[in-house]
Amino acid sequence: MVSIEQIKTKIIDKVKASKDQAFLETIDRLLGSEKEQEIVDLTKAQEAMLQMSENDIQLGKLITEKELDELDKQWNY
Repeated sequence: MVSIEQIKTKIIDKVKASKDQAFLETIDRLLGSEKEQEIVDLTKAQEAMLQMSENDIQLGKLITEKELDELDKQWNY
């Protein structure tokens, strides 16, 4: 099995050797996206709503987007 350090070294070597700007920009975006993840503090009400949604999913209380669109049309009169 390959170690993490070996993987890092292999990636670094490939990046150093590359002259392909598009490839390097893609790698830069991928690595930058890791930093952009934001932790959001939820209120108790938001946590409760998420838990209710999880419960609905587990109980199979789901509708399709098409069904939702039809319900929306009924309310838009």
